[in-house]
Amino acid sequence: MKIIDAHTHFFPKETMLPTPQCWAKGRGELHWVGLCADRPDGKRTLQGFPTVEKFVSDMDFAGVEIAVIQGWYWQKPESCKEYNRLLKAAVRGHGDRLKICASIQPKDVDSSLEIIKSARSEGFCGIGELHDGVQGFDYLSDGFSRIAEAAAGENLPICLHITGESERDYPGKIPTQNAAALAAALAHPNTKFIFAHWGGEILFGGGKKASAGFGENIFFDSAATPLLYPKNPGIWQKAAEADSPFHAALYGSDYPIRLYPKKGSVEEMSNIAREAKDNFSTNNPAYFFYSNAAKLFL
Repeated sequence: MKIIDAHTHFFPKETMLPTPQCWAKGRGELHWVGLCADRPDGKRTLQGFPTVEKFVSDMDFAGVEIAVIQGWYWQKPESCKEYNRLLKAAVRGHGDRLKICASIQPKDVDSSLEIIKSARSEGFCGIGELHDGVQGFDYLSDGFSRIAEAAAGENLPICLHITGESERDYPGKIPTQNAAALAAALAHPNTKFIFAHWGGEILFGGGKKASAGFGENIFFDSAATPLLYPKNPGIWQKAAEADSPFHAALYGSDYPIRLYPKKGSVEEMSNIAREAKDNFSTNNPAYFFYSNAAKLFL
């Protein structure tokens, strides 16, 4: 079965100098530093920093044909622009396997519109990942509306980080305005939105089908499932049942986060791919593993 991993990340340690942690700290990106750098409790960060060669090798081992590298929700618009340049350079020569999304800071509308309007010509295939809780923007603002319309005009899907509303806590957890994100997506039916992390479960609708009552422009991905739902192994089947027959789900891993920290100290892709194949039960898995993402990104 062909697989597109619609939600990965990449922080090129060769060019985020002297180290990715120092790069981010020097630019005031304190949320990223707190999330991805060495933890104050002495535990190792879950974030991996593979080379691009290891990234592609891990794809091969997991049977992933194409990986979509999401941008990051940087707090400074200058960081977004610089990181976009670094990411574009880092994947040069691997365009057949690695697709990239552009980072924007939606609070700076003019900068965001500038990036969106040149994204296609610069080789980007989407926008995001965005995080309103970290970046401090409002999904229901006029500025975000302009951003959504611009993305629609360029046929660029927007990926939104959606934090689950459960009481379970974990390092780096910051709430998101989930109802506002959904309202914004419904208000812009020509813009394709991806609600990451199963949309924090909000799209399951308390037992209703995920896409019932929602627009055809709304998708949701499986990024970081083993970490976010460790005590809910039935989440895959629940998602498959909610998705059928609407085909709104996307396979995503959140690589190179170490999703199974007790199983290994190095980032890898194969375990979540295997878990998804074993548990996302549907009559036509090709939609989930390949076709939906191909429609959005290729």
